[in-house]
Amino acid sequence: MDYKLGFRSLEAYLAEAGSEVLSELATLEERFSKNERAERLFGSSENIRNERSQIIFALNELALEYCGVSFNDLCAGKQPSAKSMPIGSGSKGQGTSGSGKTYHGIAKAWAVLVGINHYDDPFIASLKVCVDDVTAIQQALAGRYQAARLLTDATPDRLPTRANILGELSVVAQAASEDDLLLFYFSGHGTAEGGESYLLAQDTRLSALDTTAVAMRDVRRYIEKSPAHAKVIVLDACHSGASIGKAEPTMTPEFIQRVFEEAEGIAVLASCKQGQQSWEWPEEGRSVFTYFLLDALTGKADLDGKGFVTVSDASRYVTDGVKAWAVERGVPQTPTLQYAVAGDIILLTLSGGTP
Repeated sequence: MDYKLGFRSLEAYLAEAGSEVLSELATLEERFSKNERAERLFGSSENIRNERSQIIFALNELALEYCGVSFNDLCAGKQPSAKSMPIGSGSKGQGTSGSGKTYHGIAKAWAVLVGINHYDDPFIASLKVCVDDVTAIQQALAGRYQAARLLTDATPDRLPTRANILGELSVVAQAASEDDLLLFYFSGHGTAEGGESYLLAQDTRLSALDTTAVAMRDVRRYIEKSPAHAKVIVLDACHSGASIGKAEPTMTPEFIQRVFEEAEGIAVLASCKQGQQSWEWPEEGRSVFTYFLLDALTGKADLDGKGFVTVSDASRYVTDGVKAWAVERGVPQTPTLQYAVAGDIILLTLSGGTP
């Protein structure tokens, strides 16, 4: 994207908005420049990427409020149809709360849920809770989602093979409309090789990842084709208590970096940071991450009583719960959210709630 074009275009459209708004833009531009300098000096890191995501998020909000298009659109050369188009003034794929905040995914919701405990390749260790985790997620979404397609070891008519995962994702992604939410949830092993991040399907062979595993670039390709404006990926990967070969599974810098790069423009919630494991909670029969996510989806994450749970709501609730659990047990785990979408995404509407 041409960030210089985006800044100059946004500055021009904010010229009549007042000094306070222009000052806000100047502050964001300065933060962006410092972030770019840090990347040039020290290389890309999780902290630098997260800071960049937060800055772009703020710029998208500012541009949508005053221009009616996002900052990303301005960077791509798109121009507003009018100089001032406040949030919610007829833009498709958006809704507003009483506070004027933009929400996406206000119509129907669609999901593809994948959980794998056992792999065909004997060199890929088995897991314990993934199938039960995603089955519980499907139950939590029941009645609120137009379709929540489940692929696990326990669904013989729809096993989580590479072909089935990509096939179901393609079908569901195309069924969604522009005001809808598309959710892809994966619980299982993930790895990286040759500059690519892979999700390991049931029939993956470690000796041929490029042709038997699910590459994140393919996940992005199918999701990008969807008309849905609200797109979310949830990854509960790098589980503790099992290993690929002899290595302890941790979220490697290469894996998470490629995931975020391949999913630019999509909200991605991952179960842990680089160098960490996604811990299981034997007493609850869940991964710690999914335990708190399920808790969030009951409505506990809706702290301001909106009647629905957003991606940001869920991320805050899950992160707080997982970090507290991890501190009590003296282990590290911090869920991460990569989110460069203007506004927020409705993950689940609660009973009786309306966006």
